Amino acid sequence: MRPIALTIGLCTALSLGLTTPSQAATISIAVPSGPVSLPLLVAIEQRLFQAEGLDVVRIPCNSGKACLAALRSGAADIAASAEFAVAMTATQTPAVAILASISESTAQIKLIASRRAGVRSSADMAGKRIATVAGTSAEYFLDRWLTYQGIDPERVKLRFAEPAALGDLVQQGQAAAAVVWEPEAGRIEDKLAADAVRLPSAHVYTQHFCIAVQARAVDRDRGRFDKVLRALLRAQHAIAESPAEAQALLAASLKVNPSVAQRLMAEQEYRIALHASLPTTMLSQVRWQLGQDGKSTEPAPSIQQLIDARPLQSIAPNAVTLAR
Repeated sequence: MRPIALTIGLCTALSLGLTTPSQAATISIAVPSGPVSLPLLVAIEQRLFQAEGLDVVRIPCNSGKACLAALRSGAADIAASAEFAVAMTATQTPAVAILASISESTAQIKLIASRRAGVRSSADMAGKRIATVAGTSAEYFLDRWLTYQGIDPERVKLRFAEPAALGDLVQQGQAAAAVVWEPEAGRIEDKLAADAVRLPSAHVYTQHFCIAVQARAVDRDRGRFDKVLRALLRAQHAIAESPAEAQALLAASLKVNPSVAQRLMAEQEYRIALHASLPTTMLSQVRWQLGQDGKSTEPAPSIQQLIDARPLQSIAPNAVTLAR
């Protein structure tokens, strides 16, 4: 595969005073598999981090929640995660801060049901058992989806499991449907084959997939985080300029055919940004969690502390539209 064309050539890089490999600093990034991670995959594969003077260690994880656990334990310097997992840390220590979202999607999470379980349409989900991943954006999506469909969330039974186990639960009849993100949703659909029913998402939730760090590290490691953001901005440009090559990289990473990779990319908007919709979504999620815990009358914690716009604001001010 030809490398994705870089926007800054070697001579330009040298003229900008970029760090040479011998001077490179190391940074570890916990990254889950999926189309949401494409800007990170491009930056790693095409050595855009190295062009900024960083050696990157990728730590694989099976969900954004798991990536955040690696960050909070100190095993990773940066975690890639949906905003939901970060919102759930609002009252926890050490505090976590989002530096940027790298992709947005209304179709990243899907509900895949089984015809054998008697599901033909959204209305058929009332009273059914649904498998999902506890404490993740998938569980939040399911609650929003049921409410939108006019189904009381109390009328369904939840079965929690790890992402890779959800398809087996549906196939074995232990759940009527699974709610999970891509690429697991597509794998479940393939596993069920003709028995699969993909129910419309109704755009009830826009997922912001983000990079997050320990809040106390922002000032201490500002130089490294600035380099990460610059590399991701390069990756954003590379995806836009060479989508076919980015598609090939995604297909190879996920071990899917090119047409599947093309569909997954089409469901994402790849942009390095901090937009006003992010804190609004996170506040709704925190309030939802308080309701789940029977604490709906308690005031929601501040969301502003979970987002540090300073690094991106200094590098790409037009990418930040947060309310001041």
